[in-house]
Amino acid sequence: MFVALSILSALLSPPPSPITALRSGNDSSCALHANGRVSCWGEGQYGALGHGSERPSPRPVWVNGAKDITA
Repeated sequence: MFVALSILSALLSPPPSPITALRSGNDSSCALHANGRVSCWGEGQYGALGHGSERPSPRPVWVNGAKDITA
């Protein structure tokens, strides 16, 4: 349920760059942006969001150190 609400919340916020790919797991989701950066949202267990914390985030946060990523 949290992931579904998180996706809705993320879709309501305009992304800083067009999204080219999505990945969704049990408790978190990530988006690859056209600028090569990655943002994630959802539960932060085991560092799933890549922002250096295990705190959940209902809104997308940039993944630390992820740039020039391609699908």
